[in-house]
Amino acid sequence: MPYSHRPDEILTILRTGRAPELPRLLAAAVKAHLCVSETEILLVDYRQSALTAMDTAADPVPVDGSPEGRAFSSQEPVVAPHGPDTVRLLCPLTARGQRLGVLAGTFTEPPDAETRAQWQELAADVAHEIVVAEQTTDRFRRARRRRRLTLAAEIQWDTLPARSVTTPEYSFAGQLEPAYEICGDTFDWSVDETGLTAVVVNGSNHGTSAAVLTNFVIAALRNARRSGDDVAAQMSLASDLLYTEHGGARSVDALGLRYEPAGHLLLAASTGSARMVRLHGTSVSTVDLPAQPQLGSDEEIEYRATRVEVAPGDRVLVVSDGVHTAVNPAREAFGLAALGQVLRRTRLQPCGEAVRTVIRDSVTHHGSALDDDAVVTCLDVHPTTPH
Repeated sequence: MPYSHRPDEILTILRTGRAPELPRLLAAAVKAHLCVSETEILLVDYRQSALTAMDTAADPVPVDGSPEGRAFSSQEPVVAPHGPDTVRLLCPLTARGQRLGVLAGTFTEPPDAETRAQWQELAADVAHEIVVAEQTTDRFRRARRRRRLTLAAEIQWDTLPARSVTTPEYSFAGQLEPAYEICGDTFDWSVDETGLTAVVVNGSNHGTSAAVLTNFVIAALRNARRSGDDVAAQMSLASDLLYTEHGGARSVDALGLRYEPAGHLLLAASTGSARMVRLHGTSVSTVDLPAQPQLGSDEEIEYRATRVEVAPGDRVLVVSDGVHTAVNPAREAFGLAALGQVLRRTRLQPCGEAVRTVIRDSVTHHGSALDDDAVVTCLDVHPTTPH
């Protein structure tokens, strides 16, 4: 069989097998069809700080400072020495922009360009199969956990559609921190034929009740969005339903946005807690949105969206107050100035990696795990739109 047909054979084996056995089926199929002595699926953990092999007891590999991490962070293939006589080809496992981990293959000699291309194609196929398999098995979720999630964190991560997405016109990514103990803060997004709708929610209180309240809000926003409402109307409906449920005793902050590539239209509505920062070239500016009442604080609140100027190549960051108000031991806030510096420094990083860097820098500034929930989201407006 021609070499170019072999990935299709492997994909057929994966699709006809049981979802929990995907790693074993992949390793066996690759060994039979390709000149690869060992295959590993490494999944990134919830904090995006380590990569864990699914079928071995090996220690997790740190994302920072390792060849595997370099492939994950850069979203580019990496060839690295592996023992005295072998090399590893490391390709990112990414499905429509959703960064899952790395596919590692061990070769007895450096792979040529054709082999690298085939391995990249296989990695993309495997990533899509993992996304599908996760609908029927917990095996991949278990592999991503370096420790037990709190119940609140379980609720929040189960609600997320995914951490990131990429289209020809734009990329969007986000992250929750502390990943294993997140309570009330979260984000949500959806793409349609004309653009992206997203929201960052800054919940109230702590623990499981905070997660339940936030998920009530997310469900209400989705209900409005799926009924065709615009971003301002989505927030109005969610606010009304929350007020009806709690009579104004429970409320949350939110920043909703809508991006449409046609005309580079970005609309945003905010209750004031989350902050929006724009990177245009090397220039950083804070986007000041009119502060509106919290969702659920009163009845029949009519929210209004503001147009935000964006251009091809721009990066727009939205952070909850857990990021920009994080203080160091000297009680100095991380602040929007530091956020701007990180934005400039990470302007060449992929969207998802820029989010990871912002989270990491805010935690480093704080000196330990963040005291408050934090959300970082990033929208990249691609420089050109392919035909």
